[in-house]
Amino acid sequence: MIFLFNIDLQKLQESDEDLTKKAPIPEFRSQPYDRKVQVLRSALEEVNYLLHQVEEDTGLTLAHFQIESDGFRCMDDIYENPIELFEDAPWIGPRYKHFEYNASEAEMQCNQVWSVMRRLEQFYIARHNLLGDYERVWNHTDQLDPTIYVHFGLHYVIVAIPLLTLAKYHIVYADNVFRFIDISIVHFHNYDGICFKIPWSETYLQALDNLAYLLSWKIEEYRKQHQDRYNFVQFRNQRERFRMWEQKYLAI
Repeated sequence: MIFLFNIDLQKLQESDEDLTKKAPIPEFRSQPYDRKVQVLRSALEEVNYLLHQVEEDTGLTLAHFQIESDGFRCMDDIYENPIELFEDAPWIGPRYKHFEYNASEAEMQCNQVWSVMRRLEQFYIARHNLLGDYERVWNHTDQLDPTIYVHFGLHYVIVAIPLLTLAKYHIVYADNVFRFIDISIVHFHNYDGICFKIPWSETYLQALDNLAYLLSWKIEEYRKQHQDRYNFVQFRNQRERFRMWEQKYLAI
């Protein structure tokens, strides 16, 4: 199988001059800079270009390295990149952190940046291969509550459920069923809930299916209970109307 991602990687072989034309970056604050720092800066440019290519292909929003004259910024730690930005869910994701250019640390930071590129490649390929299966597993369920947040991201599928929604449908999850899923409690301003993070792997496909089935089953159970209540109210109203009809016409 040939991946579109391989085509994207070939574009990284373009010259530094072409890359600079696409995304102009600030000049060094002072010259000359150590060769290791120059290599680091070049690596940052290439990773940014790859991040842009992945964004174009997936429609996701990723945090690029912000290259400045005296250093660079990235989200949280270099090891934590590439990081996806969530405009519709600000309670997910860290903040930017600044690193100054330092010749003694440049080689180590450069290795970390290349590691970011390898991880980005791995995330992209895994998502590309499994996205269709993950979407089918999730979408085969009945219509879920609109308060349930679902996002097919770069690193994993995110399913966030407000605590009020869990209470409404009496949803109780068991740790032994979802012990391999990263589960965290979210407290952000007026949002309180549980966030499930499911990685892109065939191993976790069944976990997403289990979660989707649990939610669908509990919501359908709730709907049936309320449908029975609705039918009872309708029956009671019809009986009351019939009783009034009897009093009005059969008493004559």
